[in-house]
Amino acid sequence: MNDSAKETCKNWFFKIASIRELLPRIYVEMAILKCYRFLAVDEYSHALIRLSHMIRGVGDPMVATYCRSYLCRKGIEVAPNRREHLLTLFYDFAFSQRQISESNVSVRFSSFFLLDFPLV
Repeated sequence: MNDSAKETCKNWFFKIASIRELLPRIYVEMAILKCYRFLAVDEYSHALIRLSHMIRGVGDPMVATYCRSYLCRKGIEVAPNRREHLLTLFYDFAFSQRQISESNVSVRFSSFFLLDFPLV
């Protein structure tokens, strides 16, 4: 690899790491995931696993699910032979769905919606 391309790539990833908000930082890094090829050959697997762990910090389950699906798509695009991150994303998705479907949460959501949208 060209040294200037490698330095430029590192510079961009350092700039992305300085973004304070979690969600924009994750999406911007996923958008330029292909640029990891300038750094090292095995860098994709580390980046995909790191991003899949970062998604755990997203509070909204729907946003986290979309973010996980986008990372699955980008991961298959950049490293079709790497599958380690997919299991992590699937288990996290199953865990969050189980928490949402518990009776305690379902009752709260259904009572919230019934109060806001009464049947006529």
